[in-house]
Amino acid sequence: MPFVRTAACLTTISCLLVPTPAQAQPALIRVIDGDGAPVGLASVAVRPVGSDSASARRLTSSAGTLTHPIPDGPVIITARHVGFRADSVQVLRDTLRAAVTLRLVRIPQQLAVLVVRESQDCALSSVPATAADECCGMKL
Repeated sequence: MPFVRTAACLTTISCLLVPTPAQAQPALIRVIDGDGAPVGLASVAVRPVGSDSASARRLTSSAGTLTHPIPDGPVIITARHVGFRADSVQVLRDTLRAAVTLRLVRIPQQLAVLVVRESQDCALSSVPATAADECCGMKL
């Protein structure tokens, strides 16, 4: 009888692991930067095509990955992270054979030049730099 119980358990487990059409199939989602390095803690949203709201939002691991169920029908997967341009891809669950990879391109950080001046009453003020401003003998 132990063989029968084991066989029944294996059958039950295999039934639980094989997705039915009504279940969402999990997909591996990878988020990388322009150099191919993982982007950890990127926000990933999955939304059905034609919908304005995401059905789910999750964060990637420090390795830039997450496993997320993909519902039936076409969906758009979007990844975002501060300092990067967002990337989106449209996928169809039935055609997924490998990981979905989203590549985020870094947005260059640009800080405006600011001049800090001391007034006669020792108060500090800051103003945007002008063409006439100099610092250390150099025009700004």
